[in-house]
Amino acid sequence: MATVKLWPGGLSGGHAPDASTARPGKRGKVNGWSASAARRNLAFLWSVNPDEMFGDGWAVTLTVAEAPDTADEWTAARATWLQACRDAGVTRYHWVTEWTKRGVPHTHAAVYGENPAMVGALLLAWLRIADARGWVVNTRGQHIVPIGGLSGWLQYVSKHASRGVRHYQHEGAPEGWEKTGRLWGYGGDWPIEEPEVLELSSHQYVVFRRLVWDWMLADMERREVDAEFVTSTRARWADPEHGNAHGVAGWIPGDVAYALYRAAKDAAPADHPWET
Repeated sequence: MATVKLWPGGLSGGHAPDASTARPGKRGKVNGWSASAARRNLAFLWSVNPDEMFGDGWAVTLTVAEAPDTADEWTAARATWLQACRDAGVTRYHWVTEWTKRGVPHTHAAVYGENPAMVGALLLAWLRIADARGWVVNTRGQHIVPIGGLSGWLQYVSKHASRGVRHYQHEGAPEGWEKTGRLWGYGGDWPIEEPEVLELSSHQYVVFRRLVWDWMLADMERREVDAEFVTSTRARWADPEHGNAHGVAGWIPGDVAYALYRAAKDAAPADHPWET
């Protein structure tokens, strides 16, 4: 049997690993983006119910000219800034840390609050925090732009917060950082929902996975995503290595995801002998 999880904004599916051979990993120092960290970040974003994303927010980018000597310094500065956000009236926030090609960290955040006057205070807070630590910052390198309603939220997450571990692993952590600490987080009154967990037989899952991939490819084409990227994605998904046990995940609205699930159930009855 395969397990499918449907969130308001996305889905994942696959066969569970064999419990008799699986070995629990020992949690150590957090050093860079792992596959599990990227999955947890995506699962949180998928869990947000977009229909209940009331009010306006702001997409924030915070930068420094050079990397701090240690991750602890960066973590402390971010914690101080998040406290300044709460003091200014931010009611919910989500943040991720990324690095430039030079290995310099920066933060992308989404913040929501009821007082538009807080926007300037958030930028000033970061400039003061960086200055107190002797970090060089360029005021033109800090950005805040409005997130207006549902379309704004989806635009933000699609651009700044929904990348997978392959993207993050292409970016190197700053030289000399023995650990990176947490690289994403959230707080406040997010309208989140637990996923609906459903089961499919092995052949139903194969049908489901193909339906999901077809929908995602069609969606890329509707959004006029780079044609070369769509072609390479189609070729990768058609590779024989994408066998029955290969997982599937993607940004698909909850109602569409459930329709694809029902279609897979109807197209391949549980007792059907077909396999791919």
